[in-house]
Amino acid sequence: MAVDPTSVELLLAHRDGATRSDGVADGFVCSRDAGRHPWRPNWVTKRFITYRRHAGLAAFRLHDLRHFMATTTLAAGVPVPVVSERLCHARTFTTVTIYADAMPGGDRAAVNLSAEVLTPTPGGAGGPPVQTDGGGLVL
Repeated sequence: MAVDPTSVELLLAHRDGATRSDGVADGFVCSRDAGRHPWRPNWVTKRFITYRRHAGLAAFRLHDLRHFMATTTLAAGVPVPVVSERLCHARTFTTVTIYADAMPGGDRAAVNLSAEVLTPTPGGAGGPPVQTDGGGLVL
């Protein structure tokens, strides 16, 4: 999975700093003790809440960042299979089911198509036959 250059640089610097300070060359990147033991999930959540509050942000869960990434990338037009892979979904169907509302143009395309099909045109071309009730109301 791809990682942006800035994140790679930060992770390498973190790894190199941990290796130099404690001699651990193959330890965990996300660790409180220079790579010997991984972070516990609850500790990560508590740290996240502390940083979020310190930043003055409204309450939201750490897991919500996953949804933010998914909706943001889909709205930007990143293909569903790519987003699905980054989310580690086994099937793209899962991604589409959860994030259908984040995919650009779906609702707009549907309403435009419906309007095109249902809009009467002069001479009857391009739409269904037009019937009126005699008072101008299209049936």
